[in-house]
Amino acid sequence: MKAVFEWLHLKCGCLFFATLPELLALTTAPPSSEIFVFTDAPAKDTALKSTVTALIESTKSVVTFMLTDNLRSSRRRRHSVGGASAVWPSQGGASNRMAQSDAQLYHDLAQASGGQAIEVTKVDLHRATSVIEDASAAAQVTVLQEVRSPGKADHFSFTVDESMRNLNAYITGGSLSFTLTSPSGVSQSDSEANGPLGTIQTVGNLRRVSLTSHNHTGLWEISMNSIEFYSLKVIGQSSVNFGYHFVEAFGGAHGDFGLKEGRPLTGGNITLLVSVTWGDSVTVTEVALVEASGSGSEVNGTLQSLGGTGSGDFLVTMARSRRGSLWCV
Repeated sequence: MKAVFEWLHLKCGCLFFATLPELLALTTAPPSSEIFVFTDAPAKDTALKSTVTALIESTKSVVTFMLTDNLRSSRRRRHSVGGASAVWPSQGGASNRMAQSDAQLYHDLAQASGGQAIEVTKVDLHRATSVIEDASAAAQVTVLQEVRSPGKADHFSFTVDESMRNLNAYITGGSLSFTLTSPSGVSQSDSEANGPLGTIQTVGNLRRVSLTSHNHTGLWEISMNSIEFYSLKVIGQSSVNFGYHFVEAFGGAHGDFGLKEGRPLTGGNITLLVSVTWGDSVTVTEVALVEASGSGSEVNGTLQSLGGTGSGDFLVTMARSRRGSLWCV
């Protein structure tokens, strides 16, 4: 299903998601929408964070923020001090730059939704819109998504099958380095803009890795190294995808269940209805919840096929989740 987009721009002085059309973009969004928010202003009404998070969860929307002021350098003036030239911030220069604490709210919402917070100057904004073009492609699926906060050296892997094509990796973060290794053992580092595995475009805090169209199938590995926050997301196009709903099992002879709205209660067991689309030749072997905080914690589920062999529907039961945690499928 092709993604549906809402193009938003939050101007200075507006309440964050408090007025139309910002709030309506989530309340009217079809399930699994891709929403891009362009803003150069800090969020004014931070008390609405929980409300917006709940809307993101209920619609399963992916929200990506384009922060066009966070990297802006303060204007500076030169003064002569004792014969030497010194550089000083101009008056009011600090107010022209979004504080990191203000930007953190956008990072938190993007992380909770499976999106990203991309920090880029307005001059280079057009170079970062390739993310939107990628997301508009039909049959898009997420292959891997990881967050580390705080950052640390880590190693990730993902498997690509024959159905996957047009792979792109998005890495956001400050001072970081990475090395990508293909199934055949060929490697490419972040310092190689045009290497044996693909091209790397750097815009602001975003590194977009566009993999070459051959030698996709197999196990890929990527090693990340940073002490600062970073996120990693790999997407592609595939005829196989899945959807899910939180449900409540009623038990009984027929094993009935009903859909649940919103987030399940913390501290209790979780039941998911997972539906695989166009997956006649696909065997589901594992479903897990991953903690959205980026700790890497996972909760594996117990699978039960519904409708017999060949059915694309599965009932997945998870053990008790940790109280107060937010988890992503």
